[in-house]
Amino acid sequence: DQAMKQFLEHQGLKLASEPSETLLAGIRAAPAQTEITAAIPAVPEPRAPRVLAVQRVLSKFGYGPLRLSAQHDIETRAAIERFERDRKLPPTGEVSERLVRELAAFTGAPVE
Repeated sequence: DQAMKQFLEHQGLKLASEPSETLLAGIRAAPAQTEITAAIPAVPEPRAPRVLAVQRVLSKFGYGPLRLSAQHDIETRAAIERFERDRKLPPTGEVSERLVRELAAFTGAPVE
């Protein structure tokens, strides 16, 4: 329980009493830490226009709540996985060409 709470706090997520899909997606996405890497401050992932475009579409169509941050964070991964499951795709949580095509087909408009 303590490890789950610390992980959620470190990721800036709401504390939950039970494990969730968002927590699981975050754990899968988080890099493994060793004694050496734990002492090195994390470098944020660069902002990406494509990630922001995907976040906007997912949020608009009810796959949020998402912060429009252009960061491929755990909330974004979880939203992508929900969309992929709804479309009967293998849930990857990744911003890929296939995801962008599926989102465009779903919305009837280009994503980017």
